[in-house]
Amino acid sequence: MSRKVTYQLDEETVRQVKSAVELGSARNMSEFVEDALREKLTEMHRAAIRAEIRRATEDPLFRADVEEISRQFEPVDWEDTPEGE
Repeated sequence: MSRKVTYQLDEETVRQVKSAVELGSARNMSEFVEDALREKLTEMHRAAIRAEIRRATEDPLFRADVEEISRQFEPVDWEDTPEGE
C-alpha cells in the first residue's frame, strides 16, 4: 500500500533524479526515491547489527560462550578437514 507524502529537495537533487529515471534507473521519480530510501534504511539496519556484533565481541561472557562452543565442535571440524591439511 502506498501513501502520498511531500518532501522538499534541492533543485540539483531533483535534476539528478529526473536524469536517472530518464536513463532507466526507475519507472518514475517516486520509485527511484522509494528505492533510495529503502536502500538507506537497509544500510542503517545493517550498521546497527554490525555495532551489536562489535559490542558482543567485547563482552567477556559472550566470548567465553563462543570459545566453549568452538571447543565442542573441534572434533567435528577435524573430521571435515581433508587429509593433509
